[in-house]
Amino acid sequence: LFQGKNAQAQSRYEAATELLYRALGVHPSEELQSLYNEIMKIQQSLEMDLSIIQKSLQETERRPGAFVCDFGFFREAYRLAARQASRTGMAIQLGLITVTMADGSMPALAVLNNSMDVLLKVLVNGLRRGDVVSRYSDAQYVLMLPGANYEDSQMIMNRITAAFRKHKYIPVKLNCKVRTMEIT
Repeated sequence: LFQGKNAQAQSRYEAATELLYRALGVHPSEELQSLYNEIMKIQQSLEMDLSIIQKSLQETERRPGAFVCDFGFFREAYRLAARQASRTGMAIQLGLITVTMADGSMPALAVLNNSMDVLLKVLVNGLRRGDVVSRYSDAQYVLMLPGANYEDSQMIMNRITAAFRKHKYIPVKLNCKVRTMEIT
């Protein structure tokens, strides 16, 4: 970052946070999150052309499936969605998927990492483009399902579980919960 290599700094941050999840199962420290905020501040310069700003905000490639982000962004997206829901009355469901062994214990780290990788692929491919997915802990993904009612969300979780079970070599169980977003 201090060498002026902003894109590389952002890439290193993303790699570091992924490593923290995979190896230790922890979220980035406040110091690391503060560094990320600095990266974002430096990348912004004075721009008066709104079309250039809009172009920089667009996705670089059209990706199918759910939007995947880190938990800090997910928290802000959740807060924004709650504000919009309170104004529009739109239903938003929050989902949580936890990976455990059949007896409820935590899988070994190698099994867990493999399971979480497969689960992420299933989530991205099995959810809509407007759905949001984030890793919540070493063994959990949290989902935001805008526009879905509770019953549809239960069906979505069943579909995700069925797609995940097709990977028979993974000896884990998915524990899924759905709850309607509380609007304040």
